Amino acid sequence: MPRLALLDPSLKDHTGAPSHNLGDLIIYDSVKKVIDEIFSHWEVDRFATHSPYRDSDCSKINESDVVILGGTNALCSYRGGASWYYPHEGWFFLFPRIRQNILLGVGWGTGYPDRPSKHMAIFYHRILSKKWLHSVRDDFTRANLAAIGIRNVINTGCPTLWRIKNFRNIRRNPAADNCLFTLTDYAKEPVLDNRLIQLLAESVSGRLVFFPQGDEDLEYINALAAYDRYKSRIEILDRNFSSLKSLVATQNSFFYVGTRLHCGIFCLQHGWDALILEVDNRAKEMAKDFCLPVLQRTNISQIEPWIKGALDLGTMRLPLDNIRRWKEQFKTIAPAPSNLDRT
Repeated sequence: MPRLALLDPSLKDHTGAPSHNLGDLIIYDSVKKVIDEIFSHWEVDRFATHSPYRDSDCSKINESDVVILGGTNALCSYRGGASWYYPHEGWFFLFPRIRQNILLGVGWGTGYPDRPSKHMAIFYHRILSKKWLHSVRDDFTRANLAAIGIRNVINTGCPTLWRIKNFRNIRRNPAADNCLFTLTDYAKEPVLDNRLIQLLAESVSGRLVFFPQGDEDLEYINALAAYDRYKSRIEILDRNFSSLKSLVATQNSFFYVGTRLHCGIFCLQHGWDALILEVDNRAKEMAKDFCLPVLQRTNISQIEPWIKGALDLGTMRLPLDNIRRWKEQFKTIAPAPSNLDRT
């Protein structure tokens, strides 16, 4: 049976423990659907990207028929930056221990918006497949790779978007008066986040639920004055993906507002109204390319009109042809099931 090596950011380490950022699990949930669809009869081995690969991992990866990196901010501009392949030491860029990587919905992380350094440019040429099309999360990432001569790259968006279609970014159901919200531990803005909590507490008459997606999100919200003022109103959801899935799948009277991009996208997948507040290049670039429902977090004054259904942020648009191209390239090695043209 053919084998696929999935380089998986949702795994924290080689024990199979989950990533400290549950957003990686949201991405994997969609990556798995894509892999199951295309490579339905293949053996799939998962390898953690947050820990250095062991010799045994490299052997198995290099012996696999296909190697796919499944999503997240894996590309970086400088040696030493966060990457799916590290540490960046010595002559790593000349002699990468794994080869023929194929990107699936991957974006830029450390070093944005800079172009890759000379060492990283050499590294990407050596580690990325020249045979297969790479899928990246946004056009910035495509252009950054093209700038160093890697042009077998298409912008498909993150796989978390692939099943969202014709979604108008306006409150379609203003009567749904319960709110799920998030904050971000690595992008602390106490003034803005206090104002957000106050606005939600004063605008939402139903349930107000906080999801701590990051491992320090709960500690952060506990330090905010607005949370202390309104904490009798705020429910804290258990910090695990199962709790989020249960809430989103069983409730249709909620909407989402928050700085956690993939929590917002997960809500969109399930038909919720959602407003994502931009804290980094991921939301910024995908909003530019696909008209995601994104506002800069400084635009506090626009959140209330959106909640009331008075602010229309347009309609999402997805690169369906590029998504199809990336999937169908594997027909030569993975005969297409009848549903391969689904997005």
